[in-house]
Amino acid sequence: MSRRWWLLLPLAALIALYFAFDLNHVLTLEAIQQQQANLIAFRERHLLLSIGAFLAAYITVGILPLPSAALFTVLAGALFGVVGGFLVAAFTSVIGACCGFLVSRYLLRGPLSRRFAPQSKTIDDGIARDGLLYLATVRLVPVLPFSLVNIAFGLSAMPLRSFYWVSQLGMAPGALLFANAGRELSQLHNLHDLLSPGVIASLVLVAALPWLARALVGFLRRRRTS
Repeated sequence: MSRRWWLLLPLAALIALYFAFDLNHVLTLEAIQQQQANLIAFRERHLLLSIGAFLAAYITVGILPLPSAALFTVLAGALFGVVGGFLVAAFTSVIGACCGFLVSRYLLRGPLSRRFAPQSKTIDDGIARDGLLYLATVRLVPVLPFSLVNIAFGLSAMPLRSFYWVSQLGMAPGALLFANAGRELSQLHNLHDLLSPGVIASLVLVAALPWLARALVGFLRRRRTS
């Protein structure tokens, strides 16, 4: 067995712990709402440990298709406030995304590229055609699961540094949205309520701005050469 496959052992351990502790029932909006006071008390006593826990959580959901990253971002807003929650979520989530990207590229790229060759080619063609705007659009409109995007782009030819900074910028609006919602954690009934048609339309508009700017630049260049 190649030595790199030993790196899958921690992932297998995470999956085992997830099911052993029945975390699919613990990591829910309702369960977190019930424990909100205890979580705030823990954060007041152990600030750095709390931030480290978010980092571990985002690394896990960045690699594995486990509970929505949006849930952790809402919780970050509830525990650290809008600004603090946004900063914690924005940076730890991108680190988690990069971990998922690296696992896909260096551990799973061979078998996944063969299994999902058409999808991998679609991403590479999109990057070749639209550049970094392709990833930026995917990040700005949070339709696809967080871990799936990380794994999918790990199969592409995109460099890690480009994936990092585009993800950092592209996920910022969503992080701010969910961190702001954390202020009223106890009043939330469903995370899907946050993605109302109006909110989705706003994110789509933000995602469209770079495309409009590129179209305008192209139009002006054509005018100059004509």
